[in-house]
Amino acid sequence: MKRALALAVASAFAVHTAYADSGNVNISGWIESDVYVDHNGDYNEGLKIDIDGRLNFTGTEDLGNGLSTIWQIGSKVSEGGQQIGTNDTFIGLKGSFGQVRLGKMLTPYYEIVDWPLSAGGMGKIMDNGDPLKQAAAVPGNDGYKSWQNGDRVNNSIRYDSPDFGGFSASAMYYTAENKNNTGLNSQSFSGRVAYASGNFNTQLGYQYQGDNGGTDGNKLRSLVWQIGYSFGNFGIYGGVKQTKLSGNGLGEKRNYWEIGGTYSASDKLSFRAAFGKAGDQKGNFGSDDGAKEFAFQANYSLSKRTSVHLRYNQIKNDPGRGWFGNAGKTGRRYMFILAHSF
Repeated sequence: MKRALALAVASAFAVHTAYADSGNVNISGWIESDVYVDHNGDYNEGLKIDIDGRLNFTGTEDLGNGLSTIWQIGSKVSEGGQQIGTNDTFIGLKGSFGQVRLGKMLTPYYEIVDWPLSAGGMGKIMDNGDPLKQAAAVPGNDGYKSWQNGDRVNNSIRYDSPDFGGFSASAMYYTAENKNNTGLNSQSFSGRVAYASGNFNTQLGYQYQGDNGGTDGNKLRSLVWQIGYSFGNFGIYGGVKQTKLSGNGLGEKRNYWEIGGTYSASDKLSFRAAFGKAGDQKGNFGSDDGAKEFAFQANYSLSKRTSVHLRYNQIKNDPGRGWFGNAGKTGRRYMFILAHSF
């Protein structure tokens, strides 16, 4: 009797272990310390030191017949502390058809804005929430609404195609889940088509955002195109972006452009420089509110996983808005970065 009971317990434990096996699980991420001084156009704001990083748990399980489960739990690491799952967190299926994921993810449009157009410090104008003014400035409110590009969104389903001779595509649908007694959930869509062959690459992205605030019914439509080419140790890239705000009599628009280059002096040392411009807003509430940005970054690898970076940013603000620093002034940032990936 005791032997039978022991076999039953062992068998139950074996079944539990089989179901608990989640396949291939990896832990990865990066952490960096940013040491910098900002000059807002009138005075230095003093030395600042920030910690930033990511912690990702990823895994796969082979389901047979070329089908796999894929998942990730991503978290942002900072001095203020973040809850688990604040970064890309999803579960999905992958096969010969591509992959389908559900959860919280970057939108296909924003991935183009994020890289390479915001790399090396160019995010102040290319990735600054697509600010478009909706009304004349009032005390305590400058009238701008920051849409944040729909960068990393909840409640989303995303499809990524396989590679077809260098061509690929991505599409995402997401909702703000803000339904109330006055209307439906805010609906949004993001898509991208891309081509890469040898040293050449290009991407075109589109994004439609319903009123994710659930308050005014305005709509934001965004378009971005990026192109790049590398030759030897050099690389050049550029991009243009346009955002349009409509609804409730609005017809606001802003155009952006950027051009940049990279150079690898050795396996350890590389450089990146870029220049870009956010044009003035066109529409009912437009003003002299654009900006020009220049960024330079030097990168040096201390090892396979540890690197140091020196970065300089300069933004010349038009009189109507301060993109970085005070309006009508030139804001600057001097930065040292120590980073480690794992």
